[in-house]
Amino acid sequence: MPNGRSGGFMMNATEWKVLAEVVPDQTKIGKIFDGGAVRSVTVADVIRFIEESSRERLAVEEQDHNSYIVHINNEPEILWIVVGPESPIFPELQRLHARWMAEHPGWNASIAF
Repeated sequence: MPNGRSGGFMMNATEWKVLAEVVPDQTKIGKIFDGGAVRSVTVADVIRFIEESSRERLAVEEQDHNSYIVHINNEPEILWIVVGPESPIFPELQRLHARWMAEHPGWNASIAF
């Protein structure tokens, strides 16, 4: 798992659904970390996890400028999705990150994590 937070941003759960339209539902887009075995996760899986969490906003943590951790839940159980540069949605996360930083200059990412 990556280490070394290099930035981050917040996104609405609805933005994730729009982001997910970039690829078919069963496309593997990253790895899930939920306290069990690390395994691949699809777009459809992530949408289901977000809907089950009932969260409206998600923290997205950039790691070493080359991957993102989407925090679906931090408690009571951790549920994170790690998206690396090989993921078909990685460019879209980079675009959303750049937009967030332009709209929120000086935002301290540590407040969300």
